[in-house]
Amino acid sequence: MKVAHSALSDQGLVRKNNEDSFVCDDDLQLYIVADGMGGHAGGEVASAMACSEVTDAILRNRELLDEYQAGTGDTNDRDIRMLLSVAVQRASTAIREKGEAQPELRGMGTTIEVALFIKSRAFVAHVGDSRVYLIRNGEMHQITRDHSLANQLKDLGRIQNEDEIKPRFRNAVTRALGFYESVEVDVLDMDLFPGDRFLMCSDGLHGFVGQEEILRCSAKNQRELAVQHLVRQANSKGGKDNITVVIVEVADIPEEHGRRVAERLDVLRNLVLFRRLDYEELLRINNVIQEVSFREGAPIFAEGQGGEEMFIILAGSVCIRRGDVEIARLGKGTHFGEMAMVDRQERSADAVALEETICLSLARKDFYELVQNHSITGVKLLWNLSRVLALRLRTTTAELEGLKNAYKKSIEAEMADPAADPFEDTFQDRAVE
Repeated sequence: MKVAHSALSDQGLVRKNNEDSFVCDDDLQLYIVADGMGGHAGGEVASAMACSEVTDAILRNRELLDEYQAGTGDTNDRDIRMLLSVAVQRASTAIREKGEAQPELRGMGTTIEVALFIKSRAFVAHVGDSRVYLIRNGEMHQITRDHSLANQLKDLGRIQNEDEIKPRFRNAVTRALGFYESVEVDVLDMDLFPGDRFLMCSDGLHGFVGQEEILRCSAKNQRELAVQHLVRQANSKGGKDNITVVIVEVADIPEEHGRRVAERLDVLRNLVLFRRLDYEELLRINNVIQEVSFREGAPIFAEGQGGEEMFIILAGSVCIRRGDVEIARLGKGTHFGEMAMVDRQERSADAVALEETICLSLARKDFYELVQNHSITGVKLLWNLSRVLALRLRTTTAELEGLKNAYKKSIEAEMADPAADPFEDTFQDRAVE
């Protein structure tokens, strides 16, 4: 995998100094954007400290990255996520301590976006209202969620757009480095596609330039021209804030790798269970599912067995049966075993692969870890799960009603002709034989 970048930071037309900082290290494949705040020189100091502290932390753990890259040892995705999270938290502590030690810097803080590219994956750490966008296959996805008052009120359904908030509160952030003893860091990792571009920016860009314009400019243009044009666009809108734009482009990703990941994401996004999840949330789901293969005729689970995961069919087909009775045949893009997300009850039927089959397995513990750690995502998942179970209940109720009506009709027919013997034809046939 290779990455290349273009970057530009501008003071804007109103601010007296530039409180943004950024790092682009092609050797480490590490990229950082920080938007400082605090007045006087505080913002500049905070953002610069965030960049240097995180970079130093990554450098100190270079052996860990090399081990992950080489696939040796026990280093895994979780370790890299933890490395980024701890690096950002320690940067926050250092900024806070410096502010307390120097009265002129007291109250300084900064947002931060960190992107680390390694082994065909991207790891992103995020605090504040700067953003990271993923530009993939001509579409742009915001993969960070603003830690801002406006966004929080939107998520709670209190407002529909930022215009409903008084101007002085519109830029208020709910998380930043340097303000408190600890900070919660959002960390996301994802598989990379050939040609992926990541756009990292401070709110001096996304606060004034619309997403359509950002996408139009950054999707196809040469990186250097794109960052220059985006800064000009922000200044043409008044240049009321500092503007920093970093575009990182990924190359040399195997086409087959990208195709398989795209197929998984397409299957996930079309399921009712994951409907209304945004791209960042789908990436989190994709990270916790496991791909498992079954030979033709192989059991996936058996009636009476404890259930710990649900399954999504990526390729092939599955038969659901109870005893000798076939209940359903399922194909690509369908799921089964979702009751395991609710409780630990025993499986109520057998699931058997009808052919060579690949399934995506989602464990209950991973499902509830998402629900607990990402409240908005959790609400969507639980709401969708309730809809799936309600649909299954309605279907089962309708089937039972059909059986009830059929039984009722058979009884009515027998009552109408009590002399009729349902076995009469059979006995007659045997007599003839």
